[in-house]
Amino acid sequence: MNLSRFETYVHPEWRLIVAAMMLGAACYLPIGGNITQYHVIFIGILVLVMQLLKQIYLAGLLLIVMLGLLNSQVNVEPRLNDTLIKDGKFYNLVGTAIQVEERVDSSLRLTIENDSPQFVARVTIRNGKTISIKQGQRLKISAILSRPTGPAVPYGYNFSRDAFFKGIDAQGFAVSPVQIDDTINAKYSIDAFRQQTAKLLYESVGGQNGAVAAALLVGEKSYLSEETKENLRKAGLAHLLAISGLHIGLVAAIGFFVFEYIFALIPALAFRVMPRKLAVLPTFLLVVIYLMISGASVATIRAVIMISVAMMALLTDRRVISLRSVAIAAIVILLIWPENIVSISFQLSFAATASLVAFYEWFSRSELWRRWQSQQNLWRKLLTAVFAVMLTSLISQMGILPFALYHFQEISVIALISNVLVLPLVSFLVMPLLLCVLVGWTLFGIMAFTIPLGLSIGVIRDIAAWSASFSWATAQTYQLTDIGFVILTLIFMGMLLVREPRVFFALLIVVPGVFLLSFRKPVDILIDRNASFIAVHDNDKMAISSKYRDNFRNKIWLKYWATSKDDIVQLKRSCDQDACLYELKGDRYLGIIKMIDAVRPVCNIADIIIIPTKYKRLCRTSALIITNTDLQKRGPLGLSYRENSTTPVMKWSVSEHQTKPWKE
Repeated sequence: MNLSRFETYVHPEWRLIVAAMMLGAACYLPIGGNITQYHVIFIGILVLVMQLLKQIYLAGLLLIVMLGLLNSQVNVEPRLNDTLIKDGKFYNLVGTAIQVEERVDSSLRLTIENDSPQFVARVTIRNGKTISIKQGQRLKISAILSRPTGPAVPYGYNFSRDAFFKGIDAQGFAVSPVQIDDTINAKYSIDAFRQQTAKLLYESVGGQNGAVAAALLVGEKSYLSEETKENLRKAGLAHLLAISGLHIGLVAAIGFFVFEYIFALIPALAFRVMPRKLAVLPTFLLVVIYLMISGASVATIRAVIMISVAMMALLTDRRVISLRSVAIAAIVILLIWPENIVSISFQLSFAATASLVAFYEWFSRSELWRRWQSQQNLWRKLLTAVFAVMLTSLISQMGILPFALYHFQEISVIALISNVLVLPLVSFLVMPLLLCVLVGWTLFGIMAFTIPLGLSIGVIRDIAAWSASFSWATAQTYQLTDIGFVILTLIFMGMLLVREPRVFFALLIVVPGVFLLSFRKPVDILIDRNASFIAVHDNDKMAISSKYRDNFRNKIWLKYWATSKDDIVQLKRSCDQDACLYELKGDRYLGIIKMIDAVRPVCNIADIIIIPTKYKRLCRTSALIITNTDLQKRGPLGLSYRENSTTPVMKWSVSEHQTKPWKE
């Protein structure tokens, strides 16, 4: 097939889209694998060969791959020696508060940039309600610190890697009062303004309505209760809490129409230049200001880049929204921050946006749309708006499906209904009110319109609670395998590129089969890294060794086994000061040895034994023996029983040989 015929089957901007995909793959390789300078040299040689063969596009692709590898490799280089932070040790911190999070449970979480030695620590003050700290303030505090923990389950989300790329080198809790210097570092003045705005909005609107308002306007989510976040997540409305394309798009749309209307009222300008073109610059400045105030997340930067491309297209009379702008935004972000390729926010944001843009690009050119648009009346306009919201929700949910299941093992089923009810309210009432609040607070120092804002957000929360109340609101699954996720991602990319219906539907038909073959069988037993918590999965129930059911670890493990909080039962055990013995399914026992006197009796009974390293040689048995040292280094641990096998297979969360500056 020659190139001209090939181009009739694919998107017109396929070269740019493929370049963005190749850059993404190149950025991931140093993070997910081991790349050496020899790989880069080899690709450099290939670039020269392609150049000599006059394969300019292939040479350009390989050059992009080489840049991605180099850029990502530089970002993966460790910024902090692992020996600097010792787990569970006492540290006196003197530095700057670069992030302050006030929580609804009265705790306060500070991200502190320590002066000497230089590192960044995230410290929780358990009773910090009476403490007033602003971002950028200098402080002194003592804390017990540890390095960020790795995955909570085998093959799970790597919290240590996430902390590394966020610049967090340690985490812990305060053990002394905090001493605060009133001066604020000018570098953090915008962050301090954002924090102050969120706090005033939370207090002025009141309660969880104020917490949602703070999240919607400036992206501050620390005031949200677990119940509110859970309801919004189950209802498929959690995307409202992350400042993204929806928020930036609404700010840009409102600003654009206001500025266009103002310029249209000035004849001296309106008769010389189209008001819509004059409105581009002030709208862009408004969007950039909002970007800085909202915290500049990946999704927000992506939206701003896309709006910048759209405004350039508007000035040059080209198509405003296309996959071109999505690809350009991805390339810009990955060239500056290559580590974002493994960011959940990056993946979800671009998957949803690319799906929506690709669909509406096709639909706007379709005969069906032309016929529908030719017979517009009031009712048809209303139906168009409703169907647009429904289609937006449906397409975005389908686009993020492989990414949501891979990272969260869950998808909202009721999202289509809840988004149809909520998005018009957010678009036409809540966001305009929030912008009025922001303008009033910034320019005049007053919090206006807080009563109608609180009432409208209250309606959103009621809809979220109603949607989340249905047992079928969400669908949970087991983990997706890495290879399954890669295949599904490639299929998703292919569906974005192709324009031939037969190829598109062939790829679509393959998706359910790939999903069914890609789910990873979960382990039967999970043991945390301190051997203080054990859970067993049996008949869709999670039997746990602890009485505490609502902690973070439990939530992760419940999600891993695709079970709910109602399915938790107590694990049968017998404990004394020397050892603990847990009864597992199939008449098996797990023993945890604490003292030397318990070695012989436990080793004679248990099928799985957790023992201090110094006692291991005393335990002579055919049972599986796990040392506390291995658990501390590589845990949590998963154990799986195969058919007709008495010894379980071990699946560690952290690899034995560390090649990265985070736990992997």
